[in-house]
Amino acid sequence: MSDSFDSQGSSGFILPGKPERALKHEFIPRRGGPPEFRYCQGDWAKSVVHCVIDDLPFAEGALRSCYRMQLVNKDSTRHNVVAKVSKDPSEDRNTYYRDVQAQMCSKLWAVEFNALPVPKKIDFVPAYVFELVDRPGRPLIGVEEFVEGVFVKHNNNVGGTVGDTERATPNAFSHFTWEASNRTILVCDIQGVDDVYTDPQIHTASGKGFGRGNLGQAGVHAFLARHRCTQMCDFLGLQSVGAATRWTADASGAVPERRGTPCGGGGPMAGP
Repeated sequence: MSDSFDSQGSSGFILPGKPERALKHEFIPRRGGPPEFRYCQGDWAKSVVHCVIDDLPFAEGALRSCYRMQLVNKDSTRHNVVAKVSKDPSEDRNTYYRDVQAQMCSKLWAVEFNALPVPKKIDFVPAYVFELVDRPGRPLIGVEEFVEGVFVKHNNNVGGTVGDTERATPNAFSHFTWEASNRTILVCDIQGVDDVYTDPQIHTASGKGFGRGNLGQAGVHAFLARHRCTQMCDFLGLQSVGAATRWTADASGAVPERRGTPCGGGGPMAGP
């Protein structure tokens, strides 16, 4: 994120206003369940925290406004985070939970990716749902750790490469999730600061889960048709994909098993 708290450290800048109570909902993922939801089953842990939220947003996207926010510890020190608030006042409350679940699920796929001898390790910012219990209607907000730096979007949810197009790691990670999950999920819409990402979208082969942004096989097909393999994909042993590749479900709706050769040969070696 290019906008900072202008702080002198994690507690150097104090947001004005009286701290308010919030109920923090933290998703604790666990292994198990159907393959496409391998890291998406889990439990929600609750705890009471105190926080201060700025009055005005410092950044805006198509669907969310971002506010500076500080968690107030018992010793009165503060910790910088970001509050993400829907622009739609009638937003389904479950959307906040689905977004956090997708991010924490993606974080565990990043752990699998990092277990390989990749040149750049990646991560996803921890995310939570906060319930502002002292406000009318107990509104929900998304909250995640504040990361200092320049925010870059690497790809979108249909395979379009944006931002720094020479980066191989973000796009290879998306391709990796499709192959490593035995073609059941694809993590995309990769964006963030350096290789610490946020707000991913997950497409599933079944089209189930992860909200309206899950375009199912249509989203997977669109992404893979636009994806340009690099030597990073070749290094990881991923099957070549691109405009000539067709991904067609069988009569049961399942995507066929991997066939063909690993990618490489024609793909450029982009910067990691």
